[in-house]
Amino acid sequence: MDIDSAIAYEAEVFGLCFSSEDQKEGMTAFVEKRDKTFKNR
Repeated sequence: MDIDSAIAYEAEVFGLCFSSEDQKEGMTAFVEKRDKTFKNR
């Protein structure tokens, strides 16, 4: 995989991961200083 393809792929996958319910729960729990409760979503 060349560097341009790798960067495009990373941007796509990062966007999917960063918009998940678990990501939002993790960030909220961190800000609220509480334990996270992931649901594998």
